Amino acid sequence: VQTCALPISATSRHSFRIDATDYAISVLAEPLLRRMAILAPGIRLDFDAIPYDMAASDHGLRNCDALIGPLGFGFPGSQAPLFRDQFVCVVDPGNPRLKDGRLTLEDLSCLPHVVRSGGNTHIGPTERVMDELGVRRRVQIVTAGFLPLPFLVAGTDQVACVPERLALRVAAPLGLAVVEAPFGRVELIETLWWHPDRAATPEHAWLRRTLTEAAASLPPVAGDFPGVSQPVLTGAHG
Repeated sequence: VQTCALPISATSRHSFRIDATDYAISVLAEPLLRRMAILAPGIRLDFDAIPYDMAASDHGLRNCDALIGPLGFGFPGSQAPLFRDQFVCVVDPGNPRLKDGRLTLEDLSCLPHVVRSGGNTHIGPTERVMDELGVRRRVQIVTAGFLPLPFLVAGTDQVACVPERLALRVAAPLGLAVVEAPFGRVELIETLWWHPDRAATPEHAWLRRTLTEAAASLPPVAGDFPGVSQPVLTGAHG
């Protein structure tokens, strides 16, 4: 592992606060902690949820060392992309609407949906594209965050749209089928934000570099095929 000449070392006891979605933590935790165990095992990380008013001003960004969230929300501050994902559907394999491992737009209109709450005003990218395609969803369960969605689908007739990286991690233990979204490719770009006042601080430069390197070690999602031209939407707060 390449190290950098910054004031964070194997003996450091620095603490960082990172505001992030449950999904981003679940994806980045393993490579990030593995890297930190080598570079600086004494570092402490405090993960907090992203406040719903974070985009209103830079005040919230001043209270954390970094924010990890989706592109498209207008968060203030400096930013750099971390990793990409795409949305897939998860259903119970015994769902009668599942035929040959596929779902149709008609199926999405007929099945009850489990969705994550996007706040009072935000419409997620999968909801937006389904609305544009005339899919009239029947929302039956609403919850906070992406992580609970697969657990609420398992063993039921529900369907949920979740990021592929999350779906592939939980599908086997929950006995779920991961299905290509019938509405086309909807992309999620997870991004790192920080307040400009912290940009020149050596400790925070180390944090940003370590987060970026952890994200770069992630394998590509299954749908990353070069030359494929599909609709791309961003801005899922998840």
